[in-house]
Amino acid sequence: MPEHKPGAYLNQSSPVQNTWYTVLDTTKNVRIIHIGYRVNTTGETLEMRLTLDGNVFSNTINATAGSWYYVALDSLSTTSLHINLVSEMMPNRTFSGGSPKRQTRIRKTTASGTGSIQVYAQYAQF
Repeated sequence: MPEHKPGAYLNQSSPVQNTWYTVLDTTKNVRIIHIGYRVNTTGETLEMRLTLDGNVFSNTINATAGSWYYVALDSLSTTSLHINLVSEMMPNRTFSGGSPKRQTRIRKTTASGTGSIQVYAQYAQF
């Protein structure tokens, strides 16, 4: 049975444009339960990249300052993530697979300001 962990948290002050920041990088048997992120500057474009078992999924979004965005894997595509703007976490959006590699990274692809990026990845370990 999976054991819930405290989660991985990134609070990156003054993020540099096009620099990847790693939130969760593990080779242990984990199941990602949910991923949420936000930026504190208006007009930024954020790219979220999730690696599961060697498969890379990514998506970009024009973010609104202070709004939380949550990640869901789009079952219709093998290469893209579906990003939702919602007022609360999306339960039961787990990401798991046959091998143990899990990585979550984020970057901003614009330079509208110096507002911090926050990302939270909740996960469980087998």
